[in-house]
Amino acid sequence: NRNREIIDQEKLAAVAAVGSTIAHELRTPCMGIKALAEGIQSYLPTLVRGYESAVRNGLEKREIRGRHLDALRQSLVRIKDETDYANRVIDMLLINSSDQPLRGLEFDTISAATCVRNAVERYPFSSAKEKERLTLCIVEDFSITAPEILLVHVLFNLLKNALYYVGKSGGGQITIRVSSDTREVVIEDTGTGISAENLPRIFDRFFTTTETGHGSGIGLSFCRMVMDGIGGTIECESEPDEFTRFTLTFPEAAHG
Repeated sequence: NRNREIIDQEKLAAVAAVGSTIAHELRTPCMGIKALAEGIQSYLPTLVRGYESAVRNGLEKREIRGRHLDALRQSLVRIKDETDYANRVIDMLLINSSDQPLRGLEFDTISAATCVRNAVERYPFSSAKEKERLTLCIVEDFSITAPEILLVHVLFNLLKNALYYVGKSGGGQITIRVSSDTREVVIEDTGTGISAENLPRIFDRFFTTTETGHGSGIGLSFCRMVMDGIGGTIECESEPDEFTRFTLTFPEAAHG
């Protein structure tokens, strides 16, 4: 009804305002960290040459092992990579509060398996035990044409939900399967499941069955928005106390 639409619009406006504020506050320190890393990286060769010259002239006796220098170089690269990723997360935060998440984004042809692995690698698991509940099953890889950052965010949302309900059930496992013959990525868990009453509404914006503080009701609606935007589909099957299965189906990748 009209009152519900007004309430949802007000909620979306609030989410957008808060998300935008947080994103812009985070952007500044991320850019500062990246600039410092780039500065150190640019001066590192000069420092190494100076040290080597000092050793040759008997001015420095303590050794710096090559592996230590390699570790330093790798750390600087990692700092830059992580700040770049943090900025992409900020972009996702801003995108998530938009009604048109794909507008202005570049579509690239990417590997489904690589996208899934990147999402799992980046996901902030609360513990090693939590991560052990997850199994990847790459039947055969296939290509997808889409903004990778959005697909990673879709997988984050689905993985977060699966971990929540598996944890709530006190056990269970999560499986992510990639299959080229059906062009599908399937996320299945053996958690508490979704009731037949709630299942038709799970993709409605602001609808949630999680406890207060565990969900805003925008994650699954965002997933559907992204999948619709790339010409794919997202479907859910579930049996209470048995399983929940989300199936992402992708169109043929663009070529050329």
